[in-house]
Amino acid sequence: MNYFGIVIPEAHSHGEAEVQVNLFAGCAILLIFLLNENQVNHRQLESSAALEASYINSLDCLLLRFGHPQAIALREDAFLYIQSIVEDEWPNLHKGIQSDKTHMLWRSLSRKLIALDPENSRQSLLYQDILTKGDQLPTARESRLQASAVGLPDVFFYAIMVCITLLLIRNGAVIQTSGVTILEALLPIMLGALLALLVITDRPFKGEYCVHPTAFRNAIKSIKTRTS
Repeated sequence: MNYFGIVIPEAHSHGEAEVQVNLFAGCAILLIFLLNENQVNHRQLESSAALEASYINSLDCLLLRFGHPQAIALREDAFLYIQSIVEDEWPNLHKGIQSDKTHMLWRSLSRKLIALDPENSRQSLLYQDILTKGDQLPTARESRLQASAVGLPDVFFYAIMVCITLLLIRNGAVIQTSGVTILEALLPIMLGALLALLVITDRPFKGEYCVHPTAFRNAIKSIKTRTS
């Protein structure tokens, strides 16, 4: 068969078409696998953020139950801290940058938690729970900050784009039978769509489909409605 000025044997052309389809299928499987990994990471980050927010909410409840004026005053510190997570730190997480203001608020709060002085056995029990939450919070915070840098290296996307480009170029050497033509028209579109979805979901704190601080906002509402 004469194709683009090149004579290609019919059997050889069908073999090229089969290789073409297999290469497209391999790229599609890889992209689908990576998309699934992104979705798993997304759900894990949402769960992690919800857990951190619940720690702060529980800490506020414990401080209220502690009943000492010093503990009641610390509720304001805890509120300022969680508010700063939403307003100051979260908007910059897509850059992998933590907020110095939020960090300093946590350092101040943690020191004041340790300085609490229980006056009776009931407060001593609550104090142990308060310290436990104080130990859990920095671990949860660090996990969130580390997750902000999660994502595939840019070179990986370049490699995928090069592979797709080469496959499209190779497409010019494949015999254009009616069945193969339809498949060849659909596969590049499918790979392009999968690659676009991968780019959109790759950064967990960036874009329309990023992880939102919903759990922290709900915790703030709960703290506001909790009265002494």
